[in-house]
Amino acid sequence: MPQPSAPGRTLPSYQLDGTKRRVNELVTWIRDGIMAVDPPYQRGAVWTDQQRTNLIKSMQLGLPLHAVIVSDRGVEESVAGRPQFVVVDGRQRLETFTAWWDGKVSAPANWFEANEVDPTRIAPDGTVTRDGLTDLGRRMAANRWLIGFHEVKGLTVEQEADLYLLVNFGGVAQTDADRQRAAAMGTGQT
Repeated sequence: MPQPSAPGRTLPSYQLDGTKRRVNELVTWIRDGIMAVDPPYQRGAVWTDQQRTNLIKSMQLGLPLHAVIVSDRGVEESVAGRPQFVVVDGRQRLETFTAWWDGKVSAPANWFEANEVDPTRIAPDGTVTRDGLTDLGRRMAANRWLIGFHEVKGLTVEQEADLYLLVNFGGVAQTDADRQRAAAMGTGQT
């Protein structure tokens, strides 16, 4: 009896190229309109101030962050006055970094070396924004803060949305009980 033949591959191969980029470079791309963070399938800005501050903490601790995933729509887009790169995953992180670079996110001054902070710019609550860092502090953050960067070319908007769904909704969501258990262990309240 003949076996049915396989129809052939029907899934696209996204072939993401990965590297690391300096965070300040990506902030510049956003400011210059080279990269957009708000394609129609993305959720809006949802992070709280605490979540944004925790991202700065993660960078200062040297923790690896989940990579930013972008779709390279080609230089033709840029020539036409539209962003060449569109963020498929990483909007909250990139918006936080942009807000940090704009002096709109603060972090405890003691997360930075003493010579990286201008003591006259520390807020009464002990926090500092990027504007309160010394030139050395700003250079150190610009050189130290790296994030994984995965780029895919040639996707349609529909394929970008599919990739967004796979990356963001492929697992099981953490619950508040999961967060509370980890927080209790982190503070020694087990």
